[in-house]
Amino acid sequence: MSKIKFEIKNRWTGSILFEYEKEDNTLKKTVEEAVRVGADLRGADLRGADLRGADLEGADLVGA
Repeated sequence: MSKIKFEIKNRWTGSILFEYEKEDNTLKKTVEEAVRVGADLRGADLRGADLRGADLEGADLVGA
């Protein structure tokens, strides 16, 4: 199985806030990993992300 990489970008500047690559990756898993490691996702472009059931406790998603 091949690895899938997702990049979470700032919605205004397009700069990469966080990226994560693994087998069977999803955007939900990438956001959860970003939260787990304490990534700053303020201003993240999460349009289209299905985050149902995601554990986002402690996440700073201001402007996302």
